[in-house]
Amino acid sequence: MLKFGLSLGRIGHVFPDHGVPVVVQSTIGDVQHDGITVIWDRPMSVTCDVKSQINVLVDGNPTTVTDVVFHPSSKSTMGILVTPDFEVGQSVTWAYDDTGGCILQQIEPPNTEADGNTNVVYNDLLSMTADSTLITCDSTTITADRG
Repeated sequence: MLKFGLSLGRIGHVFPDHGVPVVVQSTIGDVQHDGITVIWDRPMSVTCDVKSQINVLVDGNPTTVTDVVFHPSSKSTMGILVTPDFEVGQSVTWAYDDTGGCILQQIEPPNTEADGNTNVVYNDLLSMTADSTLITCDSTTITADRG
């Protein structure tokens, strides 16, 4: 399950309608280390399971996409889940392969399909090592380093 979170400091502009759906922002944040939150300029949908047509590169190497989901109340927010988790400092890009059998498209007619542009992902992960323990206490999250 994807937990959606936005880095509001990155949203600073609005794209005019160019016909083709435009990615406004792609971010990896501390809300979920195995997900990319993608913000589109319009509500989007897919015609079938499109995960095999989403290509994610981490430091230039392909990684496994495990799911593509849309926020239940904001269809302009899409999540791309991967394995393994992203790490601090990694360079990440993603692209939609528009030659496959499923279609990533805007919801409203004329259901314009997304293009296959490569999208740079903002990696906003904070320093957190495998030796860290995540502790939750009274709705406050604390990271305790065991190393």
